[in-house]
Amino acid sequence: MVARLKQAGVQRINGRVYADVSQMDSVHWGSGWCWDDSPSSFQPYISPLMVHEGSVSIQVIPTDRGRAPSVKVTPASSFIKVDNRSLCGVDSLGTFSISRDWIHNDNTIVVSGNCRRRETKELSVVGTAEFTLALFREYLDDAGIGYKGYGSGVAPVMSNPLVKVTHSLNSVMKEALKESNNLYAEAMFLQLGRLVKPSGAGFKDASGFIDNFVARKFGFASHEYNVVDGCGLSMYDHLTPSFMVNMLRLIHKEPALFPQFYRSLPVSGMDGTLKTRMDSKSAINRVHAKTGSVTGACTLAGYLTTAGGHEVAFCIMNEGAIKTAPSRKVQDAICTALCELR
Repeated sequence: MVARLKQAGVQRINGRVYADVSQMDSVHWGSGWCWDDSPSSFQPYISPLMVHEGSVSIQVIPTDRGRAPSVKVTPASSFIKVDNRSLCGVDSLGTFSISRDWIHNDNTIVVSGNCRRRETKELSVVGTAEFTLALFREYLDDAGIGYKGYGSGVAPVMSNPLVKVTHSLNSVMKEALKESNNLYAEAMFLQLGRLVKPSGAGFKDASGFIDNFVARKFGFASHEYNVVDGCGLSMYDHLTPSFMVNMLRLIHKEPALFPQFYRSLPVSGMDGTLKTRMDSKSAINRVHAKTGSVTGACTLAGYLTTAGGHEVAFCIMNEGAIKTAPSRKVQDAICTALCELR
């Protein structure tokens, strides 16, 4: 964005630079998200203005024995502080750790312990809109583009866009489903909320839209399921395998919905979260399904094609699954057996 402003010949902004987050309300997490999942990058602080998926990449590189390792933060910004307490090759410092001061809701990266090798980690950022504005301002400074100040506000209706960056829904959906990207799933979910409430929309608005759509389009009553977020991190989400299979069957009959949805699902032995699963001769490239897991539950739902050419909608839910590996092994065995049917 800054590069394009530079190309357009902008040398100074005779006013303040504002961040507009009016599309969404101030609730940055879905209802039922666990506070102790922070600062993991899979649970970002969601806002309409986000850069680098609401996270930073931390790279720690060892130096000489007894000295502090080098710490690199990407994207680099004064918005992120580093507290480097680590030393290289000093066993008495204990286990190496990269974290953020999440207890105080602070963006200070804390590196501690004995650093023995190169380490990397992705951590969420508190205040993603503020982080985005801080980076934008720093890039303006680097480009020599001046401005009189900054703040937050709402863009005028008659404003003139200077730079526009867009992404297709197809690319967002593929990333959300194939790679199980929580942020991309929430971005689509919250956009549904904007169909109900164009300004200041939130998770409740999106959930309400889902209820109305599912009831109107497919005839399901809201007591048969509960969806409060887009990615499934919430402990308040619930549905049954039969509900999911019925939904998959109905989507299969919808020519406007099914093709893109089907192409966005991970494929057994080929890509996404199923790239290394069900790669035997009888199952490879035959299962198109979405994975899902939280502590205590591991699921797989989608479509498969049998050796006899039959298309099957399925949903497998393993509860009490503290570790996912045994559940995934059972799921893969069931799907492989179904794929071998004629």
